[in-house]
Amino acid sequence: SAMPPHYRRADVGLALCEPHPNHMGSLLTKFYEYLHYGLPIICSDFPRWRRFVEQHACGAVVPPGEPGAVLDVLDAWQAHPERYRECAENARAAAPKYRWETMGERLVNLYRRLLNDSSPKEPVTGSR
Repeated sequence: SAMPPHYRRADVGLALCEPHPNHMGSLLTKFYEYLHYGLPIICSDFPRWRRFVEQHACGAVVPPGEPGAVLDVLDAWQAHPERYRECAENARAAAPKYRWETMGERLVNLYRRLLNDSSPKEPVTGSR
């Protein structure tokens, strides 16, 4: 598929959020989009997000609410462009793990296991 213009113009993918249970407990769709388009990620330092970025060595985490930390990462990548390129290459390399063809098969297999593992239950009646 063609790269959307906003990604074509981007050099980095940002996921900067304040600590909130909705953000801290899940990964944003944009993480997968950033990988797909080979964009290094700079994201808020939430445990799950940190694990994702570290697992794929595809970016950096920064303390939430500290924009200066984002600038520090960008300055470091500008001073060491090989590190930036490495993060971009790692993002591209990780992307196939999260394509629909891969993840869809896992989802279908999960549904199959759930359906096979569930045995019919006795109907619940209102009698005592």
